[in-house]
Amino acid sequence: KLGLLLEGQSRKDYIFTNMQAREHFCQLIQMTRNKLRTQPESDSLSVFVGTWNMGDTAPPPEIGTWFKSEGWGRPLDKSMSLAHDIYAIGTQESGMGEKEWITKIKSVLKSLVDIDYEKIESKILWGIRLVILVKPEHVKKISHVQHSLVRTGIGNALGNKGAVGISFYFSNISLAFICCHLTSGTEKCHRRNQNYHDILRGMVQMKHRHINQFDLTHQF
Repeated sequence: KLGLLLEGQSRKDYIFTNMQAREHFCQLIQMTRNKLRTQPESDSLSVFVGTWNMGDTAPPPEIGTWFKSEGWGRPLDKSMSLAHDIYAIGTQESGMGEKEWITKIKSVLKSLVDIDYEKIESKILWGIRLVILVKPEHVKKISHVQHSLVRTGIGNALGNKGAVGISFYFSNISLAFICCHLTSGTEKCHRRNQNYHDILRGMVQMKHRHINQFDLTHQF
């Protein structure tokens, strides 16, 4: 079932015989919308991807410097904008509840760039969490949101190790983000490599395409 609410009209519900028919209908709507668009799409997209093993402890009160970093502890290049279009925030051994964590992220971003970011999706597996936020003006560009999880703990049954993934279309660009927590220990490199392959094979819920067929994929 899919409900559509067009501007100036009442909601209409459509019933589909299967998921594939529903996805095809959504793609046709998106293609038509892109074709009739009067404003040109931006030719660039800024994405912040962050990962944090929290060690089962709450984050410190001040985490704004994390969002100002360009990685490896380096401060952000002053020529780059801090207000990214998309934020993909992954955590392992998360030490804060999901609602509180999302509220904290949005509050920090609001204080940094004065923008109320919107949550597109979040997914959690035990202490592994992935949150996707976008600028408010981009919300209507998001479609085909899918999510999945893979357990790679003992016997591939426990979720203390594994991954969560979220995929979606940004206008006509397909994106996928995967946040994982692999087997620990310097002597277990082979096991971590196996975890990686198991995770990619197991992301079956993001089923509108194979993981290596997305326009942009980030695994962290």
